[in-house]
Amino acid sequence: VHNLSPLSDVWSFSFKETSWKQLISAEAAADGPGERSSHSCVLMPNSDIMIFGGIVGARGSANQRVVNDLWRMALSSDKDGALEAHWERVLVHGDSPSPRFDHTAVLFKQTMIVYGGCVGSDAYADVWMLDTSGGNGFAEWYSWRQL
Repeated sequence: VHNLSPLSDVWSFSFKETSWKQLISAEAAADGPGERSSHSCVLMPNSDIMIFGGIVGARGSANQRVVNDLWRMALSSDKDGALEAHWERVLVHGDSPSPRFDHTAVLFKQTMIVYGGCVGSDAYADVWMLDTSGGNGFAEWYSWRQL
């Protein structure tokens, strides 16, 4: 019997070593997006991974909710070249897509494009673009734009 609750740990697979390595444990993930399912995930050109929306919280719990937050998993290498990761909450300026799950997302140039999704029995057919090109050299300035 499998537990169908969402998880919050992060793993990477090495094709060279044909082995798995845990990058972020469930305990260390407390500072991240939390237990989550039905979200989108896009690898950006700078090797950051962007996570948008989905369902947060254990299945059937009173805390389960649909969200529209944005998280970045920053990837780096340690001095020995081993992959490391940590979570950062991304603050977005302006309007954002409404909370949703089961949507799709793709990378287009420097942007993340999100299409559709649903909340309950309501399905969306909207398209949003996350512009990651803003910033003043000291702080990044992300914004959503509905297409």
